[in-house]
Amino acid sequence: MTFLKRLDAIATGVIKIAAGGAILVFVSGWFWESFDQAQRQQEVIGTVVAQESTKVCQRKAGRFNPWSCDRRITEPCPIVQYQPKTGKPLKLKDCSLKLKTGESVFVMYDSKAPSDARTYLMEGTQYHWFPVLIGGVPMMVAGLLLLTGAISLQAGIRNRPDSD
Repeated sequence: MTFLKRLDAIATGVIKIAAGGAILVFVSGWFWESFDQAQRQQEVIGTVVAQESTKVCQRKAGRFNPWSCDRRITEPCPIVQYQPKTGKPLKLKDCSLKLKTGESVFVMYDSKAPSDARTYLMEGTQYHWFPVLIGGVPMMVAGLLLLTGAISLQAGIRNRPDSD
């Protein structure tokens, strides 16, 4: 291997290792926090105990501008009461679902912060694992960069006589 080829392999290895390390540093904290939060999720059944009138924005069909509203209308918004595994019953206002008083719905909440909850119509909704899956992609890219960088660096450092 010529001197320039060795130098190129060493430089490529160093750049790949630096890029992989940078990605790992920036993504790993977010990835592990998402993983921890996903593990803390608990699911219980909640019941719609009341309806509250809420003003919502109605837009014309086919036109979406998040900062403009064609007109405001008043719609009923269900108040869901749920009982965390530890603690007192809590109420959650969720205008995304159109439910009647007395209907049951699944509530997913964070065990460290039971008031941080979302409602679902299906049991076992696993959307809380989605950020972990998305975060796994850059983690795999970082690992691949570190691996190929180490291989390239090792090939460049290895002292081989020219076979030319």
